[in-house]
Amino acid sequence: WLKEQLAGSEMLEERGRMILAGRVEQYAKGDKKEWPYTASEALDVLIEELQDARQERSRFDTFIRTQTFLDKLTGTANRVLFDSKLESALLESGARGAVLL
Repeated sequence: WLKEQLAGSEMLEERGRMILAGRVEQYAKGDKKEWPYTASEALDVLIEELQDARQERSRFDTFIRTQTFLDKLTGTANRVLFDSKLESALLESGARGAVLL
């Protein structure tokens, strides 16, 4: 009887462990048997908000990179992108070659 009563809290505990171990995607939605139900529901909401924030950050990052490295008028790479690529090439270990201006 006691084991049956504690099964829901053990499920919630296991889900918490898996989330802390970095397996958020697999354990994003809880089982209806998790107990206490409000804790499980709160976890569901927080994970959903986290996923939305990550998606928004990814979109914003793409937007910023596009706006930073492309000329607004022509849509081609600008000086900032050129400097960035040049610096990366120069810092690359074992890179050989010459820069032609």
